[in-house]
Amino acid sequence: MAKSNPGKELFQRISNLEDEIKEGLKRGRVHIVGEIRGESVDVEAVTFESEEHRLLLKLPDENRLLFMYPVRTSNPRRIYLELWAFLRGKTAGPLEVGSTIRGVLRKALERRGYGVVWMNVRESGTSKTIEVLASKGGGRYRLVFEERKPNEFLLVEKESV
Repeated sequence: MAKSNPGKELFQRISNLEDEIKEGLKRGRVHIVGEIRGESVDVEAVTFESEEHRLLLKLPDENRLLFMYPVRTSNPRRIYLELWAFLRGKTAGPLEVGSTIRGVLRKALERRGYGVVWMNVRESGTSKTIEVLASKGGGRYRLVFEERKPNEFLLVEKESV
C-alpha cells in the first residue's frame, strides 16, 4: 500500500479553502489553522479582525503538529509554499540587527509582515546602504541595510519611530 504524503494532502486542503480565504481577506486577517497527525491533515481558514498570530506546536509523543499561520493571498500554491516552509522551520525569525535578508528587499520585508512606506538607496563607492521606513503591528520602524552582494542585505540599524 502506498503511503500518503502530508505535504500533498496539505496543498489539496488549502486549495479547497480558496474561496473561503478570498472572502476572509475582505474582512480581516486570514489564518490557516490546522493539525497534522502522522499522515492525516486537517486545516481550516479563520479570520481575525486585525490580529496576526503564528503558532507552531510539535507534540512528538503523539506525532502531532499544530499550527496557525497568517496568509496575505488567496493563491493556494503560494500559501502552501510559505506554510510548508514555516512548518519545516525554514522561515526567518524576528528581524533584528545582524539579520540577513536574501531576495528583493521590499518583497522580503513584506513576507515578514512589514508594510514598506518608503525606501532610499545611498551609494558610496562600492557600498550600498538602503534606508527603509516600514510599519508592522501598529509600530513604525526605520531600518538600515547594507547590501553585502546582489540581493543579500544585512540589517545594521533598527529603531522605532
